Amino acid sequence: MKSVVSKVAVSVMLAASGWWLYQTPAVAFFGLEPTVNELPKNSASYSLLGPTNFPGISASDKTIAGIVEVGASKQQVDTEQSQIDQHRLYENRPQIGQQPLSSNEWQPESGAQEIQSATPLPTPALNISALSAEAGNRAGVYEASNIEVRSEDVNLEAAGGNHKPRVNPEVVKQLQAIVNQWTFSQDVPARYSLSLNGLFTDPEGDALTQQASINVAGLEVSGHNRLMIQGIPQSPVSTPVLRLAARDDYHGTSQAAWANVSLSLPAVEPRTDELLHPLEGETLYRLETTQLLAGVYYNYEVVYCEAWRFIDGIAYFAASESRTQCPLDAQLREIGYYNLADNNDLLLSSNAEGMRLQRWELKKEYPSALQPGVTNFFTTVYGHAGNETYTLQESKSAMEARLNVRTGEYVYQMREFDYLYPQANGQYVLGQVGNYIYDRSVMDDPYVVMDSDLNMQSWLTDLSCAQLLPYWQSNTLAGQGETGDIVSMSDNPWGENMDPIQCGETKHPDWQKEYLYMGLHYNDYDKFVPGEIYSYVLKPKPEFSHIVEEIKLNLHYHEPWPWPHK
Repeated sequence: MKSVVSKVAVSVMLAASGWWLYQTPAVAFFGLEPTVNELPKNSASYSLLGPTNFPGISASDKTIAGIVEVGASKQQVDTEQSQIDQHRLYENRPQIGQQPLSSNEWQPESGAQEIQSATPLPTPALNISALSAEAGNRAGVYEASNIEVRSEDVNLEAAGGNHKPRVNPEVVKQLQAIVNQWTFSQDVPARYSLSLNGLFTDPEGDALTQQASINVAGLEVSGHNRLMIQGIPQSPVSTPVLRLAARDDYHGTSQAAWANVSLSLPAVEPRTDELLHPLEGETLYRLETTQLLAGVYYNYEVVYCEAWRFIDGIAYFAASESRTQCPLDAQLREIGYYNLADNNDLLLSSNAEGMRLQRWELKKEYPSALQPGVTNFFTTVYGHAGNETYTLQESKSAMEARLNVRTGEYVYQMREFDYLYPQANGQYVLGQVGNYIYDRSVMDDPYVVMDSDLNMQSWLTDLSCAQLLPYWQSNTLAGQGETGDIVSMSDNPWGENMDPIQCGETKHPDWQKEYLYMGLHYNDYDKFVPGEIYSYVLKPKPEFSHIVEEIKLNLHYHEPWPWPHK
């Protein structure tokens, strides 16, 4: 497996000697883009944030827009309104003019979520007068005339005496009053809940099929009698509408069979034109490790993905419960507040465990050499639980590639990713890193059976064990094997190598640059299982955690191809 470097790029590098290194934060990379190929070799983790177990301080719990549940008392409504007012005081942002946007006629069963529910349900009682005039009429009044409740959809009687579902006008008014309290802004996560109990009833008690949709790109509607409206609006919308519909099984599926309701939502405000910090505005993804994921405890660390978003002084967070995917935008929850320090560091304050006070230092923003169109944010996060350095990316698919490395089918099968290597003078050099697993028994190798090495390479300079090994504390590859857990570490259990990490060096055949590989040790009974995921973690020494990035990868093992492979 070999990688090819443009001879033109190499000539430029030689001509510009001394420029390939950079002192944070300035850098020049010359746009070198090596091909993504495998390269041959010379053949107790601390988690800054830990697992996502923190107190509930989500957007709904903070009552950003005062969700008012159907059936709430006046005291509950007043409490919600007080929280709304407090949040407005915190925002203190100027009003932004609405932009007109045309909307097409909504067709039930087209782009809507279909919901199965049973009726009838009791009609709840809610004292609408408990909502203050300001709360009910801010940013323009949404009157009952905005609601699509057609008489032919309510009382049309079918042949044989069966009636269509009916809409309760009082519940419609209650729901409209609730959604009037919501706020939406472009690129700002939103999450609201809405109970539909009593909205649709059927005179004969027929089971109902319900649908819900919203005309805002980036927002999703889910749920049944309790809807969840969540996500990140992608663009301004002057007239958002939440459309609800229900039908029974006795009147067909055409548009005339549906009882329809349209709730007018507050406008989606456009993002302001003010300059944002590079870490603000977009969802950022990073990798973390834990021993407890999705309720499953592992005897070793597994790698998973986290999502962060910083916008308008509010920090949002989500952690995946999958080892192969990053969280969706709709999963983001408010976890605290942030501001920018004089040196442009991002300061996070949160009540969530492990996140109370953090300082995010963006050391370098640079384009990926291995994932076209992707930007890397080389960032160190300082917190009371420890420090850790990450490569953050706005691309969900790019980060998920690190969770889904295919390996095992042939020797040195791996995928490389961008990596910044520290230099003795405090500078960094751009390179790549990758790992693989291979069962050499298919090659009748008398000395090695299971083989796995982390390759650390740069097409710009030589790398050596003497240079890089002092930064690292341990490396581990772990997962489920045929006879139990495989937990492979670099230290030699037979004492043949006294170093905590086994390190070797060889020369890249195309680049003619020295690079290093860090090996792992396996026992005879360590047999990898096709289809299993094996997490690799290279952990720096604590005193260097603010200098080098902890390397985290998930390797998906596949059955070796017959040897020799053609």
